[in-house]
Amino acid sequence: MLVPFQLGPPLRGAAKKLTDLAAAIPAEKYAWRPAEGVRSTGEVVQHVASGVYFVRMSTSEGAF
Repeated sequence: MLVPFQLGPPLRGAAKKLTDLAAAIPAEKYAWRPAEGVRSTGEVVQHVASGVYFVRMSTSEGAF
């Protein structure tokens, strides 16, 4: 089932914001995690990006 096209623009905006945020984080901070067993900064960025990607790919508009 495809998600309606109207989600495309907001998801593009979310992807841009996430990309900008990821670019603003210094590379040495990507390994930081608040506690043992908790995702690192880099893992959180990757997790959110994959969610945006998979939802976006399920829209009728398709790829970014």
